[in-house]
Amino acid sequence: MSNQRNFFREFPAFFVWTLVFISLFGPTVSFAGVGVGLNFGRIVVDELLKPGATYDLPTIGVINTGDTEGEFQVSLAYHQDQPQERPDPAWLGFSPSSFKLAGGELKNVSLQLELPLKIKPGDYFAYIEAKPILKQESGTTFGIAAASELHFRVVPANIFQGIYYRFSSFLNRYSPWTYVIILIVAFAFLAVLLGKLFSFQVNIKRKKHE
Repeated sequence: MSNQRNFFREFPAFFVWTLVFISLFGPTVSFAGVGVGLNFGRIVVDELLKPGATYDLPTIGVINTGDTEGEFQVSLAYHQDQPQERPDPAWLGFSPSSFKLAGGELKNVSLQLELPLKIKPGDYFAYIEAKPILKQESGTTFGIAAASELHFRVVPANIFQGIYYRFSSFLNRYSPWTYVIILIVAFAFLAVLLGKLFSFQVNIKRKKHE
C-alpha cells in the first residue's frame, strides 16, 4: 500500500518529465489553429458523360476553419472497397490545386473533368479531398481532411465517337470564337479556290485568243 502511495506522489513529476522529453526529442506537428471544410458534401453529375469530352464541374469552396494561416491542397481520393470505377487523377484539373488561407478565409476552386478518348463505360466515384499541409520535423505531412463525393457515369463509345466528342466539346467550350475561326478558314479556302479557278479560266481565254 505504501508503494502505491509513493507512486502517486511521484506521478506528477514523472508526467511532467515525460512531456518535456517528447517535446524535445519527438516529432512535432503544427495542428493548432488549422482546420479545413468544404461547402459541397456531394457532387452528382446527372448528365451522361461522353469519352473525349471536357466538362466543367461545380466550383467548390475550401475554408480554413481554424484561426491560423495555413497551406492547403486539393486532390482525389478513393474508398478502398468501392464497387464503382476510379477516375484517374489526371482527368480532373483543380484551379488552383494548392494555396494559402488565413484563418476563416474561403477559396473557390474550379473543377474541370476531361475524359480520355478510350475509357471504360460505367459508374465512377471518387472523393474530392481538401487537406491542410502540415509541417513536421521529418518533412511535409497531411493531417485532417475534408472530402466531397463525386459521382458520374460514362456512356459506351468507340474511339471514333470519342474523337467526335472531343472535337464537339472543343467547339462548344470556346464558342463563338471556334466557329468564327472555322468561317474565316472556310472563306480563305474558298477565296483561294475561286482565285485559282478564275486564273485558270483567264489562261484558257488568252490561249484561245492567241
